[in-house]
Amino acid sequence: MVYRHFSRRPNIMLLILVFCTALGPLSIDLFVPSLPTISTSFATSPATAQWTISIFMLGFAVSMLIVGPLADRFGRKNVLITGYIVYLLATAAILVTEHIWAFITARFFQAVFGCFGTALSRTIVRDLYDGKQEVRMIALIGGCMAIAPAIAPIIGGTLAELFGWQANFILMLIIGTLLMAIVWLFVPETYTAQPETPVKTNLCQRFLAVLADRHYCFYTLMAAVAFSGVFVFIAAAPFVFIDHLGFSTRQFSYCVAIMITGYVLGSLFASRAIERLGIQRVLYITFGMMAAGASLAFITGLGFVTDTLQGNQAVAGYVLGMFLYELGMGIFIPACQTTALRNIKNNIGTASGLIFFVEMALAAPVCYLAGQLPHTSTFPLSSVSVAAVLIIGLMLLGYRNKGFAQASAPVATTV
Repeated sequence: MVYRHFSRRPNIMLLILVFCTALGPLSIDLFVPSLPTISTSFATSPATAQWTISIFMLGFAVSMLIVGPLADRFGRKNVLITGYIVYLLATAAILVTEHIWAFITARFFQAVFGCFGTALSRTIVRDLYDGKQEVRMIALIGGCMAIAPAIAPIIGGTLAELFGWQANFILMLIIGTLLMAIVWLFVPETYTAQPETPVKTNLCQRFLAVLADRHYCFYTLMAAVAFSGVFVFIAAAPFVFIDHLGFSTRQFSYCVAIMITGYVLGSLFASRAIERLGIQRVLYITFGMMAAGASLAFITGLGFVTDTLQGNQAVAGYVLGMFLYELGMGIFIPACQTTALRNIKNNIGTASGLIFFVEMALAAPVCYLAGQLPHTSTFPLSSVSVAAVLIIGLMLLGYRNKGFAQASAPVATTV
């Protein structure tokens, strides 16, 4: 078979799996610069248009919960191809609909099924490879995925400015079609599906076993709060920058790329920082970076509101501040995820998926909150980031008073 040939060529398989992983996140980042245009095109309010982001995050969260059990029941390849088929149908529905709520509904299905590859790519790597090759492949997928969000807004902003918002979804349609064909032709089925056999352990029991570890819950929630502190920008900033401050779609996409580059750099240095400094020290240092970044964004936003700073000065301060916030977050979140899983002896896959679910599930209402904020300056956006930092600070302070040594005691998670 052709796919066996490709499975023995890790570099080609790596490229395929990177694109499988990237489709879900790209479906957010390509689209963000077009939000104001969407609002105008459908004659709806910014708050309603922002539901296209909130509902996608909710769908992403649902996807992380269901894809593992589905892949264990029906096989990796079957689930991937089914996901791409529904993703393509949802994307086509977005392109032809004239109603904003039909658009929003299609975005939910686009998220649930388009994000299957985000989780299953790593599973396929574990099925196909082992030892150093497995570690190398997963690390490279993570590295490539860190770069993709920095490039996508520029591509999306340029396409929207030249051809309209529909161009972004046409690109998603093309990428999804190519991925479905490539997976069908070249990716092997790496798991022997047994449809007649139920999932080994009840899913709810596995979730409850993981959630019984308070140490896991604490660090998972802290990572989710940090993540939500930046997602208010994704949902609301297009209206502030483009509609109120007069930025072009392309100019705004450059601002997004600068900020996301901070997260890229943080992600690339996360493992080295944790190895050299230790997780607890890294958590405090990166929390300080996030606090400094959020404070800079808040102060410059306040300066604009009080007429102390001009619009461009406030934007520069906000972008620089959020770059610093995301730089710290790029290290802080992996440190939280690593620490959360420290005591989990069984159900590692369930625990990992639940971390992503909580992050996305918390980001969804934050995106909704962004729709209710005034879109006249960066001050309301930075206020949410400051609130996230304050919550994390209180969590760290409270947990430190209880003692990390006590919190690190192993907790049984067997089912």
